[in-house]
Amino acid sequence: MGANERDDFDMWYAKLCQLLHEKGKIAPYKAAYFEFFERSLTPEDVVEDGDNLPY
Repeated sequence: MGANERDDFDMWYAKLCQLLHEKGKIAPYKAAYFEFFERSLTPEDVVEDGDNLPY
């Protein structure tokens, strides 16, 4: 993973954490969400489809 992709993932993950926090949930393990980022899902997509959340 290059530096730019890492920065993009960090921003993506921060948004995911914000959305989960608004729902009273947390994203306990950052690396567990990288697959969703690689599949080009938005944080909103991941939170909306809660069945896929790895917690």
